[in-house]
Amino acid sequence: MRLALRHVARFNTAMPALTRRRNPDRPDCWHIYYGDVHAGTIAMRHDTDPWEWSCGFYPGSHPREIQIGTSATFDVARAEFASAWKIFFANRSDADFQAWRDDRDRTKENFQHRKKTVDAVLRLLEQGTPLKQITRRLSLARQTVRRIARGGGLEVFRSRVSIIEPYAETLDALWTGGCRNGAELWRRLRIQGFQGSLRVVAEWATRRRLDESSNPAGRVRKTPSARKIARLMTIERDQVPRDHVSMMANIAYNVPPLFEARDLVDRFHEIMRQQKAADLDPWIAAAIGSPLRTRPGAIAPGRGLLG
Repeated sequence: MRLALRHVARFNTAMPALTRRRNPDRPDCWHIYYGDVHAGTIAMRHDTDPWEWSCGFYPGSHPREIQIGTSATFDVARAEFASAWKIFFANRSDADFQAWRDDRDRTKENFQHRKKTVDAVLRLLEQGTPLKQITRRLSLARQTVRRIARGGGLEVFRSRVSIIEPYAETLDALWTGGCRNGAELWRRLRIQGFQGSLRVVAEWATRRRLDESSNPAGRVRKTPSARKIARLMTIERDQVPRDHVSMMANIAYNVPPLFEARDLVDRFHEIMRQQKAADLDPWIAAAIGSPLRTRPGAIAPGRGLLG
C-alpha cells in the first residue's frame, strides 16, 4: 500500500515512494518506509487523539529533527506525516540514508557474529571441552566463556544495561502500544527523566526486534517451568538469555508481586554483603508484607545473622 506522496527526483535519478507496511502483530500500526529505510510509524493509541505518528530516522539525522504528532483520524495523521516528511527529506542527503543502512547492517553483522561465538562455545561445552581449552581455542576472555556456560547466551555481550533497566516496563508498554522507532522511544523516555543516550535505546529496540523476528507471530513457545523462571529471575539482569527477554518483560507487567519479591531478595543480598545492620529492620518490614513470607515468623528470625 502506498502513501499519496512522491518526491521529486534528486540528481535526475528516480527516487522511491513512501510505502507503509502493516505491523504483523498489530493491525492498527503501520511502519513507513522510504525504499528500505524505516522512515517512521503511524499507529493507533488510546487517548484524546487516537492516532499518533513519528517521522524521521536515526542515525542519519539529529534526534531533534525527528517529529512526533497526534491526530484525530488516520487520514489526518497520514497527511501530517507527509508534510513532516517533506521537511525532513529536504534536509537529507544520500549519505544520511546510507548511514542508517550501514548502522542496520552493522548491527545485524554484530548479532550474527556474537551468535556464532555463543553457538561455538555451547557446542564445545556439549563435547565436554574444559573452559580453559575453549578460551584458548576461540581466543575469548575466560569470563566471557564462563558467563556463556552459566546461561548468559548472547546477553553476555550486551552493554549499558543498568541505565535502561529502570525503564524496562515503560519501554515494553510503549513497544506493545506500537512505538517501534528507537528515536521516538528515546524522546519519550527523556520526558520521564531518562539520562542515557539515544544509542542505548536504539540498541534495546534492535534487540527486541531481533527477539520478535526469531519467534514469528503464530508460533507457540513452550511454557518454561517454574524452576526455570525462578532461575531467570535470580540471575543477573544482563545474563537473561535473549530469547527470554520478552517473556520476562511480560511477567514483570502481568505479575508484579514476583518482581517485588526479586527486588527484596536483591536488597537482602546487598545488606548481607555490605553488613548493613541498620537496613535489616526496614527490609524485614517490607518482606513480611510480600510474597517472600511463606509462614508466620519465617523472616524475622534471620535478624541474628548480622549480630
